[in-house]
Amino acid sequence: MKIRIFLTASLAAFALFLAACGDPKIVVVVATPTPAPVPTATSTPESSPTPTAQPISTPSVADLIEDAQAYVVRIDHENGCASGVLLGNSGLVLTNHHVIRGANSLAATTVDGTRSALEVLTYNIEGDLALLQATWPLPALARIPLNTDVDLRLGESIFVLGYPFRGSQSPNNCSESITITRGILSGRINILSQELLQTDAALNPGVSGGLALTSTGVIAGMAVSGLTPDVAESVGFLIPVSAIVERLTEWLPRLAAGTLAPPPILGQIAFASDRDGASNIYVMDADGGTIQQLTDDPASDGYPAWSPDGTRIAFASFRDGDSNIYVMDADGGNVRQLTDDPVVDFDPAWSPDGTRIAFAGDRDVNYDIYVMDADGGNVRRLTDDPARDMEPTWSPDGTQITFASNRDGDWDIYVMDVDSVNVRQLTDDPGQDQSPAWSPDGTRIAFARILNKLNAGGAGVHIYVMDADGGNVRQLTDAPGSDMNPAWSPDSTWITFESNYHPDDASDIYVMDAYGGSVRQLRGTRGHRNHLAGDYDPTWLPVP
Repeated sequence: MKIRIFLTASLAAFALFLAACGDPKIVVVVATPTPAPVPTATSTPESSPTPTAQPISTPSVADLIEDAQAYVVRIDHENGCASGVLLGNSGLVLTNHHVIRGANSLAATTVDGTRSALEVLTYNIEGDLALLQATWPLPALARIPLNTDVDLRLGESIFVLGYPFRGSQSPNNCSESITITRGILSGRINILSQELLQTDAALNPGVSGGLALTSTGVIAGMAVSGLTPDVAESVGFLIPVSAIVERLTEWLPRLAAGTLAPPPILGQIAFASDRDGASNIYVMDADGGTIQQLTDDPASDGYPAWSPDGTRIAFASFRDGDSNIYVMDADGGNVRQLTDDPVVDFDPAWSPDGTRIAFAGDRDVNYDIYVMDADGGNVRRLTDDPARDMEPTWSPDGTQITFASNRDGDWDIYVMDVDSVNVRQLTDDPGQDQSPAWSPDGTRIAFARILNKLNAGGAGVHIYVMDADGGNVRQLTDAPGSDMNPAWSPDSTWITFESNYHPDDASDIYVMDAYGGSVRQLRGTRGHRNHLAGDYDPTWLPVP
């Protein structure tokens, strides 16, 4: 906008100086000095009409909405659809982190129909924001004006733009057209240490990541979630624009410097590998770096399990001729044998308080679940069934144990109380469900499902997750090979698992987010071995 400055004669010199500076945003208009009056005969002046002030044109709400639509994109992925905001002509798209969670492919569609794949540049889980990059040119736009929300007042009108509901035209049954809902700024609220704006504008499924602005065109923030009517009526939440600016102030300079990347995956993963011939226990960083071999025995060591405090690792080994349970310090030292039975003891799992270890064994002809003190004493049998019970894992509160069993003919997941037994069946599928793993937050159980029962080691083995009561079963992986033995990160946001990805490959260690997205093979398990060797039985260090 050009600014016109009207100056008196006394400021003319300064005005000419400004004009000489050549500032294109400033137009200087200099008033001409008035000459001294000459006395004349008095005459009656003719009256002149008073000029009528021209009204200043103010954009209507409809005009503002029409302009804002160009900045809102629909985001499609294999699990559904949502919304996002174009930041300008650089192809950067901002959305909620929960929008990209579980997605391995993302695409944006603008209001004019331009479509581009999206790559994840980085994200912040706590702030629920993600920055994406379009891989194909999107319409050129001016940089979106993001400022502050501190001057927003309760009661101001709020308009939310996004792509809600499912239609029938798009590749993923998402809405083809943008919609606008209207409400007011209802309040400011802190939820789990995050400042949010509250609005009564309808935030329907798919609007997450949509743009919220006021009736004057000021951007208020980004749609993030709404409460369902059974919880509360007309309650939705926005990420304030101030929080968005704060995050972009951190991200964009790093992007320009070439140092922006997704947050690192933290912690360590222990696993078994026969990369050097015999099966031994190894540990690596959760991003696949810094691999360390912990055991080096000509016998077979496998099934590693971290103690809750991360100081010890239990494992099964044939080093005495039979499969028994051993424990060692986390650096591989101080190996001690815990069980000494002439049959097979394996699958150790620590109780959350570190005082007991559950395991599977065929001490009484059939495979059953046992528990013992952490020093190997006081062995007690928990299950007694003519079928096979294996792969125990504790609930985070230490009161229950899940396990896999074929007691109904097929392998399914069961749960029992540690003290009173009280076995309940959680899955009942024609396939074979094995390798249960309880999430540290206690809400979910991951497991492997073998869809082709006639070929347990081949194609058709995928990772699933269900609620802790057995409900809401969802498939997470769909590779052509076998995905098995899931294990959770300590914050329940990631899952590590073994996979041969293709049926003819040996197994490697992978990680994915807890919703099946962001799958990546850990670099420490690639290209180290011949075709027949593999890495397997991953388990995550339980402390951050």
